[in-house]
Amino acid sequence: MIFKGKTVLITGAAGGYGTRLTQAFHEEGAHLILHGRNIAPLEALKATLPAVASQKIALFDRDLKDQTFSSALKQAIEHAGGVDVVVNNAAEQGPIGRTWEVDPAAWAQTIEIDLILPASICQIAIPFMIKKGGGKIVNISGGGATGTRPNFSAYAAAKTAIARFSECLADEAREFKIDVNAIAPGVMPTRMYSGPITEADPFAEPVALCLYLASPQSNGVSGKLISAIWDKWRTLHEAPIPADTYTLKRIIPPTVPA
Repeated sequence: MIFKGKTVLITGAAGGYGTRLTQAFHEEGAHLILHGRNIAPLEALKATLPAVASQKIALFDRDLKDQTFSSALKQAIEHAGGVDVVVNNAAEQGPIGRTWEVDPAAWAQTIEIDLILPASICQIAIPFMIKKGGGKIVNISGGGATGTRPNFSAYAAAKTAIARFSECLADEAREFKIDVNAIAPGVMPTRMYSGPITEADPFAEPVALCLYLASPQSNGVSGKLISAIWDKWRTLHEAPIPADTYTLKRIIPPTVPA
């Protein structure tokens, strides 16, 4: 029971990846704060979880764009007695098409939902983590952060920014024993993707990576963008990681003078 006694906040909990994360954290003993836009899917998800007297499950239904979101979330965390782990999973795919042809308001809204609001959640959660002596933040990136994604520029730009934000926040929070990382989960059958899937269980590795980064096993691994599919992440804690590894960086040609 890796997370026994720990409180985990998962945004977008009722989605495909969010559901699997919820189930996995619950199996490992966590108290849960489950966020979603609507209460019905959250209640349906809660009903699928085995009732365990020692585990609390709080449902937090509030649209990320709601002006009362921040104050309501703070109250929810206070009621839960704090928070140990935040998984910023909620996202919006945004407008599809060439950047100059899509609705500018929809483009800006995607940046708000996929970047600004996850950052706001971190701003709310970190003071609670400091009081507890540490914590873990896992931000879901991918979707254009490691390569271009034409016709999804708002989503890709926000997810790239989330990776850099995670690097900055990791440096800021390091002295408080708060680890912050971003995940590139790979292709999963969610409402934002309807293409072909080759893996038998495409959620397995992304879920396992998230649990690893949220657990004490990965203590000290921070400020990284880690691929669930490509990277050998299970042993990251065994040796120091070079500063520019698993980060957004510029590769300088060898012919350029230092």
